[in-house]
Amino acid sequence: MEDQNKVVVFAVVALVIGAAIGVGIGFIAFNKNSNNTDETYYFYLNFGDNDVKTKWYSATGSNVDNALEKAMKDANITVNWGTLGYPSFDSNSWGQYCYTWDVFTKTAANESIKYPLVGFMDNLEKSNGWVQFAGFDETGQPHKMHQSACTVFYFAPYAEDFTIVDPVDSTLWINAKGTPFA
Repeated sequence: MEDQNKVVVFAVVALVIGAAIGVGIGFIAFNKNSNNTDETYYFYLNFGDNDVKTKWYSATGSNVDNALEKAMKDANITVNWGTLGYPSFDSNSWGQYCYTWDVFTKTAANESIKYPLVGFMDNLEKSNGWVQFAGFDETGQPHKMHQSACTVFYFAPYAEDFTIVDPVDSTLWINAKGTPFA
């Protein structure tokens, strides 16, 4: 009986050591670049077709919120974070769209606006490559930008009738200076 207890103890110890090694290898595999977590993010702000502030902005940051703050600070534009956690850039509420593809060519940009699906107030909910970034999670909390895997965003203010000029309505962003779509 004593030999069986030793075998069980050795088996448990081996299992614990194996699990610890597995967790360590997993951590290394998924965090091998953890020293450099900065990523470049792109933001197209549509203040209106003739506004000089309507253009691409970009910055590197540890997350999208950090990069947006940095890009807007460099451009001398104030970011106002609303009570729900969405950014705006003047007194209006702004809509935001997230580019969902990982291809950044002119062809991809043109394809991304196809097959638009509109919803509330005939505003774009999604297209082939863009999705409106809004809504709430299963706990009732609003989605935050930093919860997104996107690195390219489009922003435009809501009009008084709650409509928005989205990336399908205005395609100036495709060829604008600083575009991530080469």
